[in-house]
Amino acid sequence: MDAAQSATRGARLRWRDARDLIAIVAIILLARPYRGLSGDAALYVGHAVAVLDPQQIGLDPMWALDGQMQFSIFPRLVEFSISWLGVHWGALALAFAGLCAWGVGLFALANALGFRAPLGAVALAAMAFPAGHGAYGAIYVAEPLAVPRVFAEAASLLALAALISGSFALFALTIVLAALLHPLMAAGALVTGLAYLSLRERRIAFFFAALAIAGFALALCVRSPFLDLLTARMDPEWLEILRGPQDYLFPTLWPQPAWGLKATQAISVGLFAWLSPGAARRFFLSALIAAGAGVAASIVLGDLLSLRLAVQTQPWRMSWLLCVAAPIGFVLCARPLWRAGGTRRLSVFLMAAAWAVSDQELGVALALLAAAIIVGEKRLEDRISENTMMLIGACASFFVIVKFALELGVIHDFIAQAPAPARPSDRLLLLHAHALAGPVALAIALGPELLSRFRVARAASAAVFAAAICLGLSVFLWNRGLDPFQTARVGASAYPDLEELLISRPGPVLWLGGGQEAWYWARRPNWVALIQGNGIVFSRELTFLWFTRMRRLSALGWVADGVTVSWRAARPDPAFPEIRPEQIKTFCEAPDAPSWIIAPTATPNGEAIWRAPQPRYAPLPESGAYVRLDLYRLIPCASTSASGA
Repeated sequence: MDAAQSATRGARLRWRDARDLIAIVAIILLARPYRGLSGDAALYVGHAVAVLDPQQIGLDPMWALDGQMQFSIFPRLVEFSISWLGVHWGALALAFAGLCAWGVGLFALANALGFRAPLGAVALAAMAFPAGHGAYGAIYVAEPLAVPRVFAEAASLLALAALISGSFALFALTIVLAALLHPLMAAGALVTGLAYLSLRERRIAFFFAALAIAGFALALCVRSPFLDLLTARMDPEWLEILRGPQDYLFPTLWPQPAWGLKATQAISVGLFAWLSPGAARRFFLSALIAAGAGVAASIVLGDLLSLRLAVQTQPWRMSWLLCVAAPIGFVLCARPLWRAGGTRRLSVFLMAAAWAVSDQELGVALALLAAAIIVGEKRLEDRISENTMMLIGACASFFVIVKFALELGVIHDFIAQAPAPARPSDRLLLLHAHALAGPVALAIALGPELLSRFRVARAASAAVFAAAICLGLSVFLWNRGLDPFQTARVGASAYPDLEELLISRPGPVLWLGGGQEAWYWARRPNWVALIQGNGIVFSRELTFLWFTRMRRLSALGWVADGVTVSWRAARPDPAFPEIRPEQIKTFCEAPDAPSWIIAPTATPNGEAIWRAPQPRYAPLPESGAYVRLDLYRLIPCASTSASGA
């Protein structure tokens, strides 16, 4: 190859890489629309606001008794972003940067694994396949939120790409960065990387094992405080409370769909390891080892032995890489399987059907059947006729299409029930329901053959230009579906009219049905709020304070159960809580009573009333019909708050 040809080929590769990277980021942004200050973004942004306002919001028990934020540098990044851009734009900028970084990490990992096909298919599968790595879909990869997990995942993907490419120094550097952002997510990549090295060179495995044994023996000999930390058990009362509102922390309490998804992912990744050579095989096996070790450690050390460190660090989170390995493996293997024909082509149909119902027993059974067909293909090749395989494939495809249509119907009915301003993003609902997984799997397998019949000559630069247009469209649509209530909640630094109404009684407020509203609208700490329960696993004192106050509200009927019983079985709170005068008198005479009770109301009853800048919509527990909440009663309670928070 002469110099001119080499230069032309290099330029073509650079155009291809640019096209693939732009396409990956565009697909991720399109599939993960911005969700505002929901989920854990409320914690990190709320903490930043508390740091910037220590005399008011900083007195909230959630921050006064916080035990979580010390483990990451991310809160400092949020504080900088919020102080510079404001709450709304600061959180949005971090979420956008996190998804872009995640796309770069996925691009690097796919390149390191030697993909030749367009990498947009990898992003499409990664976004469409189930992304949750725990129970209830509470935590998933590539979250469109201002949270450290998405940045730690991006750094972890870059670290694994560096390791597979042969750069251990870059792997170590990026793993340290991931650990500084979110040590729990970095642990999965670290174990995966160590397993990868051990599979490549078995002497490394013996070295790591010897190092771990020597370290443990040294800790025993010198009676290191670290050993006490490792063996400390969580006291039964604290543990019992956590098993209610945070039952997702304990794998033995997970519902069947969580285990079904884990099994489908594990079977698929194991099959892809069987089919793949070299580095790809080691990567898939390493992800399986890390996931299995993490879940097993959580069950044994956390659920059974109740070790505090195991409960708090949640080793089951190391299984998050299965959510990346499974779609990567499918894209890597589906096309060669399809070209091979015969039983291997049949297995592609079965895997697509399995992903359509991946969290159910049927999905596990279909994944096992696909794996069994590939492993035993030599025995089955002559026993299954071509017509039979075509019939099974057609049935599997029909099943995927029908399942998708049914999911669309359910999602449409769900969205139609909510008022237009409060309707959730249809894209998010499709992804959370895994509705796109089956159709996307079929498209990835069949698409190249169908597209090959329509040969269109195009320049590499034109492909980059087209990808850039798609990226611009994705950026434009990314935050268009945000609930107006969420935007209004953080759209102003405070509302002077509300502050004026509350100024006579300083101290924390009880905002029934709310949480962040007290911080952003009233510039007050919460007396108690549902959001405070998100960080209780890291603070025993906060746990008991939050739990006892929530139970007091539940006994009064002002909340249903405050999610103190179970995350899964929590009952919806009353939209308009009935607050009787005798209840107010008894409640406000307590030494730790809040200064104000702020409660939604349908009709004013003579008390001070405040109208919110944007209504919130909530379903009535009795009928499920949505009602508008924008009027709030301001009920004076304690003249001073003895608790201070």
